[in-house]
Amino acid sequence: MSLMIAIGCRKGGVGKSALSASLASHFAHQGRRVLIIDLDPQGNVTFGLGGEPGATGSAELLKGVSVSPVELHEGIDILPGGPELNSVEVSSLEPEGLKDALRARKLKYDVVICDLPPYSEHLERLGLVACKVALIPVVAHPFAISGAARILELIDHRKRARRAGPKRYALIQSMTDMRRSLDKSLAESLEELFPGTPCFNFRQDISVAYALSEQTPLHSFDKRAKVITELEEIGAWLDG
Repeated sequence: MSLMIAIGCRKGGVGKSALSASLASHFAHQGRRVLIIDLDPQGNVTFGLGGEPGATGSAELLKGVSVSPVELHEGIDILPGGPELNSVEVSSLEPEGLKDALRARKLKYDVVICDLPPYSEHLERLGLVACKVALIPVVAHPFAISGAARILELIDHRKRARRAGPKRYALIQSMTDMRRSLDKSLAESLEELFPGTPCFNFRQDISVAYALSEQTPLHSFDKRAKVITELEEIGAWLDG
């Protein structure tokens, strides 16, 4: 059975796609087969790993069209995101639409990462319902913390109603730089607002940015990047 991971926050600019690409690199480096389902109409993670945003991919999967993932790098395939995710046909799907589409296609991967969009609750819900675990990147900004709270509220609501969706979730302090006073206090703020919720760090690392600009997996670009230790900690929790 695949490890199904949803990654999202209702605010843009929190490093969501960078985390998705970096975790895909982490798992592929372990020798596991990874599929990224890009549910963002902007297709950022698709572009950041060398794919073509708008190519046949996640929208067609949701529409029931027979589609094959695109191999980007060794161990990493993707169903590209793009503007067609905003189509009426996709927006009319039930929350279980992606879950049902994946069950019908019987795609065989060790890890599936759903990269959620920041501004579409419908596409976000499709990804969350299909996954068993969620990562919510958050930065030291009130809008980001508010966006994280809304996602957690939705997940908890579905859990209480015994509906499909993540059974576990964690917050990710994203793009942190401990030279900034707000970043220093972020962990304490998250613990106060979301007591008992697992929280991991994903620091600001120039190697992540350069890897995305070169459209290559992080581990291929820099095996000694500082953030790799943090990715290993997140990965171990995901496997737990």
